[in-house]
Amino acid sequence: AEIVALAADVLGASGVPDCSVSLGHVGFLKGMLGGLALPEEGDREVRAFLYRKDFVGLRSVLERYGVPPARAEALAGLPVLSGPDAIREARRFAEPPESRQALRALEDLTGILDAYGVGDAVRVDLSIIRDFEYYTGIVFEGHTSALGFPLLGGGRYDRLLAGFGAPYPATGFAVRVDRVLVSASAPGEPEGGFDVAVGFVEGSRAEALRLAGALRARDLSVTVEILGRPWEEMAQAAIASGVPRAVLVTDGRAVVREGDGREGAIAIADVLDRAADRGISWIS
Repeated sequence: AEIVALAADVLGASGVPDCSVSLGHVGFLKGMLGGLALPEEGDREVRAFLYRKDFVGLRSVLERYGVPPARAEALAGLPVLSGPDAIREARRFAEPPESRQALRALEDLTGILDAYGVGDAVRVDLSIIRDFEYYTGIVFEGHTSALGFPLLGGGRYDRLLAGFGAPYPATGFAVRVDRVLVSASAPGEPEGGFDVAVGFVEGSRAEALRLAGALRARDLSVTVEILGRPWEEMAQAAIASGVPRAVLVTDGRAVVREGDGREGAIAIADVLDRAADRGISWIS
């Protein structure tokens, strides 16, 4: 509880708007999966779909392995098991003892967090999927409506320190400072006044840097992606911070994401031509 409360306080002090901490428990899912009696290959497939939150694919693999419809619906319904009624709804089908124990632990934790004064910033979300082998109990993530990716994540990992000769239980979390900085930017105000954010795929770094230099020569303020984030994350972060458009350089072409969400691929030469007029869209 102390660590989750600290995570809520960190987000509250970060300047990021509309923050919340979502709580889950790996024991809930472990119990549900253990009751399926899947072969090893099937268990791996199901976990892979859960990690990706691909619930359409999950339904398909559960049907293929003959999982009873009620149990399959319970797993496929994880996305809606969040909010104030999540624990009560989950109890309707959480038959395995491990799953029921996890729900009791979450209920106890939320009560303690109320005493810490952060109850309003915390919600139960049983769809949180984190590493089953690493985490052993409560898991949590920090989110904001300004960004579609977690700002922080952590949980209980009782087996980790044993690998370093200190078999003690532990709880911790890590903050994605880059995401916090982006999310804390005032809406509509480009971070640093940038006109465009430029990223690149592997093998296209030199081409991206040449494009950034050419855009700067046209009096545009350009930020180049140096954090190695995936395109979707980088583009969302740029747009959320107020940058009008993001560009991904890939093998002589440029994928352009406009501030209104439209996306298209154009030639690098077209990027330079259209950059001359800041008032027009770079894609058709």
